[in-house]
Amino acid sequence: MHNPYIEEWEARGHAEDRRKCIANYGFAVPNDEAIQKLVELSPIIEMGAGIGYWASLVAEAGGQIEAFDKWLGVENSYSFKHREPWFPIQFGEPEMLKTHPAKTLFLCWPCYKKSFAHDCLKAFQGDTVVYIGEGMGGCTADDEFHQRLEEEWKEVGYVIIPRWERIHDVMTIHERK
Repeated sequence: MHNPYIEEWEARGHAEDRRKCIANYGFAVPNDEAIQKLVELSPIIEMGAGIGYWASLVAEAGGQIEAFDKWLGVENSYSFKHREPWFPIQFGEPEMLKTHPAKTLFLCWPCYKKSFAHDCLKAFQGDTVVYIGEGMGGCTADDEFHQRLEEEWKEVGYVIIPRWERIHDVMTIHERK
């Protein structure tokens, strides 16, 4: 798979101009193994999809995915408003997850210290969650999300993805206990 994010990430020595790569693609760096795992777990509903780079790769690889973002078009939504989406993004709030129980929930770098990821997990009625981010106390999601994930879900797999310097994100797969 041709992945311009990986090419830019490698060309920049993993740390230079991270902000530009994030604005053009997203916070997490995808690789083939992660995309293939998402394809296997489809159909997927991605919440907090940003400009849909991960969703575009999943769809291109043959997966079924719908991408939603609560902050679609909002001024303070990082730098994504300046970039054309890679994939069709729909406006979506966590409560809408109640109507998608047969899908895998995908959360990639949910907002730090905000309740969005926790609200998604609380509303989700399905059996599988894929989370890309750091653990408790890291720079993704809030403590309530991590607590709920630990109490109500069992980690059944993971995929190591490329990481920016001083970032400790990983893709984890969870099934409802």
